[in-house]
Parts: sequence; structure tokens; C-alpha cells
Amino acid sequence: MESLEEILEAFGERKSLFEWSKDRRSVVSHLVLAGRIHAGWDPEPAITTPPIKGIRQLEKTVTAFGETKTLLEWATDPRSQVPSRTILWRVRRGWKPEDAITEGPTQPIVPLRKTALKVPKQYEAFGSRNTLRGWLEDSRCQVKREKLLRNLSQGLSMEEAMTSGGEDGRRKRGRPIVERKIESLDEALSVLSRGAELWHAQTSGGARSSLLKGNTRFEISNEFVDELLKNGYVELVFDTPTIAEYRVSAAGKLAADFGPESNDQLVAG
Repeated sequence: MESLEEILEAFGERKSLFEWSKDRRSVVSHLVLAGRIHAGWDPEPAITTPPIKGIRQLEKTVTAFGETKTLLEWATDPRSQVPSRTILWRVRRGWKPEDAITEGPTQPIVPLRKTALKVPKQYEAFGSRNTLRGWLEDSRCQVKREKLLRNLSQGLSMEEAMTSGGEDGRRKRGRPIVERKIESLDEALSVLSRGAELWHAQTSGGARSSLLKGNTRFEISNEFVDELLKNGYVELVFDTPTIAEYRVSAAGKLAADFGPESNDQLVAG
């Protein structure tokens, strides 16, 4: 490969290969330039022809001084003090186009803004501070994550949120979760009337609903959930974009005690 100190003549000037690679008209590194000269390229095309992968970038346009030109055209403009890749770098980082073109390479570069690390929020309870995850793992926490979030959204302190929710909302530690399936609307009403919570979640795999009571999770079909909502047997307690909690309504309690037709008879009467 040609020595980087070899003198090359182009544009009526004589410079070393390394000096030409630093010229504002050059769009290649000194190694690429040396390789091209060694391969028999004419000096001027060897200096100004961008690598194939960089051609599209250099065809991007920049408007400055009331003119719109490609990066390659700006780099060869008499007002430009830097190569096209430097102009692109500066413009992408918020430089005014005129400054990006005319300020020489010795000018200080606009520093990149540092992204602050996100520190988990700390909550105070029982005389100490911890993150939400930390409190959920604490032995004094008696509720599930969803219940804890709902309690906090209702203005409870962390200490209250960890211990409030009643027997049905408490997480009975040391006992495994029991999985069951709701087989009918009547069964769903019965479980709800005994204090179970209906949770509906939107996941990447689709919608999923469950009735939760103590350490028992009842799987309930979307068909039954639609019936509960359509007939007003449940009422909304808490919701987020992906999770909603419902509890039994007055109509639901009546239907659980006397059957779903009891609401129709009440309305008719």
C-alpha cells in the first residue's frame, strides 16, 4: 500500500495522502484513500467519492445561508471548514447548520447530554424506606401487588396500603395458590358475593380474567365476564391501561341470593 507520506497532486494542490484525508473535500479515511491510489484511482475521485455504504448519508440535504445542498455539496463549498461527516454529526446534535459548516475542527464540540439513571422511588413505612418491590417482598406486606397499587392510588400511606384490604385481599403466606375454574355464571356470582375480587388483565397473549379470594384463583372465561358486566353484576373499583379490578354490585348480590332472574322481576315489579 502506498505510504501515507507520499505526495499526491489534486485540485492544483500537493499534499501527503494523510493530509488529503483530512481535507474538507475528502469523504474517506486515509486508509481508504491509500487503498484507492494503490488500486489505480485518479486522485480527485479517490478523495471525493464516498464509500458505497455512505452514499445515501451524503445525499441528505441541509439548508443553510438560504440554500439547500447535499452534505457532499456543503463539504466542497468554499465556506465549509470541515468534512461532510463532521457536518452531519454536528447537525444531528443540534448545531445550527451555518455553524456546523463554517466552524473549524478546533472549535469545541457540543457536549452530549448525559442521561440520568432512573432511581426507583422510595416509600416510607414502619420507620424505614424501601422501593415498591422491596416492600412487596417484606414479610409485613399482606396484600398482592395489584392491591398494593390500588391502595396507594386511593391515598393510603405505604404502611396502610401494605396491610389494608380485608381478609379476601390478604395474601396468606405459607399456603400455595389453589387454582380452580368457574363453570357457570351462578358459580361466579356465588364466589363474588363471598368477597372475591374480579381482575381483568390485557396481556401480550390476550385478555385474561380471574376471581381472587384469599389464596384461591378462579379462572373465569371472557364469556362469563361479559355477562357480569352487561348485567351490572360487578362494579369497577380500580383500573389502569392494562389491569382492572371489579367487585360485586348490589345487583350482583341480589342475583347471587335469588338467581339472575330476580333482577328482571324487580324491574318488572
